[in-house]
Amino acid sequence: GPVGARGWLEALDAAGIGPEFAPHRVAMLRLQIGDFPGCERILRTLDPRDPLTALIGSHCHLKKGGDKETAMRLLAAALRPDPPGYRPRHASVSYYGSELDLDLTDPRQLVNRIGAELAMLKLAQGDYAEALRLFCAHGDSTDGAYIAECILSSDELKRLVDRHGYRDQPRNDLSDGFYDPEYYLPRELLARRLFREERWEEAAGYFPPELATLARQYAGFRRLAARADTPPRQRAEAFWRAALIIHAHGRELLFCPFGLNKTQLDRPGMIHQPPDPTFLEYPNGWYLYLNSFLPSLRLGLRPNHYAQDLAGPTSDEIARLKVWYNQHIKHPTYSERMPRYEVMRLGLLAVKDLPDNDPAGALILQFIGNQLKYADPQAATPAYRALVKRFGQTPLGATATKNRWFAKDRPMPAEDIIR
Repeated sequence: GPVGARGWLEALDAAGIGPEFAPHRVAMLRLQIGDFPGCERILRTLDPRDPLTALIGSHCHLKKGGDKETAMRLLAAALRPDPPGYRPRHASVSYYGSELDLDLTDPRQLVNRIGAELAMLKLAQGDYAEALRLFCAHGDSTDGAYIAECILSSDELKRLVDRHGYRDQPRNDLSDGFYDPEYYLPRELLARRLFREERWEEAAGYFPPELATLARQYAGFRRLAARADTPPRQRAEAFWRAALIIHAHGRELLFCPFGLNKTQLDRPGMIHQPPDPTFLEYPNGWYLYLNSFLPSLRLGLRPNHYAQDLAGPTSDEIARLKVWYNQHIKHPTYSERMPRYEVMRLGLLAVKDLPDNDPAGALILQFIGNQLKYADPQAATPAYRALVKRFGQTPLGATATKNRWFAKDRPMPAEDIIR
């Protein structure tokens, strides 16, 4: 911080040591204490094409109130034509705010940070296409996904993907849970957006081959179920087979990289809140955290943390983001974060066309009820009520009636159970 930086500079002065022994580090100390003229004097002795020189110079120029165009020219001078596309950690550039937090031992991070910070400045000017290109080229998949998911319309994103391809993009080194790289890359993200918008055939054109086949199969089942001349039992089977595809592959087909997370409730209506500024709580065990907090950060919902003072959003970005926030946070479709909600919905549609006390209907209701009976009992209640009221004479229905909730059984109904 500034206090420590000032102490280091005073110690160097007392020892008669000039900045030439470690000019970049001394320039960063000058930057930290707000000595912008001193920082710039050191930078003028260095190669402007050096990534670290450009990064420090850009921050210095912006912090002293300079214009973004000059800061971008400083960064562009050090931009590499072939960036490594590697990020040793998953942190979004947006989270850095006005701080220049760098690992000086990793030259790849410096090279990529040049492109990522240039992308942030492009974003701050409303140049979404170039910002997305730079983020992706320099391995910052989180910020790139923010533009692709939260700012651009699906048709705008489709035009950019068609123009640039975004095939074989550099992938982050993390590969688990919500941070799987494929969930953040523009091409796969576009495919899932189109799939969620029920543009299934279009989505298939952007999925990898194995998922494209599933998307087309799913589309076939949903189209068959939607036809007015489809017999009831055939319609039920179509909905059921669609539900099974989502059960097995819903994350790959539906997942939105930003949105609400779900946890078990500590007590009715409440969850445990960690002491973290990126945590926002919502009703019924839903919350925002870490990368999913990024849209909230750009909206300024926690203004005292990660201030966007060097590359804040334009009014157009805010307007677009408010539309996204309303659709995905205030009035969310939970299945885009937890596909089991879509399994529930499709399963209920399947049993709607089955006769009362059909054993297949009871098995399906028990199966879809198991998806949510612990995570979200309220959402599982429609399946329980249908099981009791319409299928009460089946063994599973009788148990549900007796226990006033689903049986402990965990059946996996066969794919052809409705035939």
